[in-house]
Amino acid sequence: MCGIFTTVTSATRIITLQIQSIAAATLFGALMGNGYLAPSTVNTAINPNVTHPLSYGLISGSYFLLSGILVSVILVGMR
Repeated sequence: MCGIFTTVTSATRIITLQIQSIAAATLFGALMGNGYLAPSTVNTAINPNVTHPLSYGLISGSYFLLSGILVSVILVGMR
């Protein structure tokens, strides 16, 4: 469910910023992944219930970075 919200938000920002090239979409996705998605994951991992927060943050953060890039490239490619 969160992926839908992230995709809709990315689509809205891509339209607003008039991103039209795959290179710009890749940069945008990397900025979204590193700027919003990965830090949120690391922040969530830092609690007493997660036994290895840095490993969790690294693995999940990498996933969100790659998914941010992939979603952005797909959205721009569809335009």
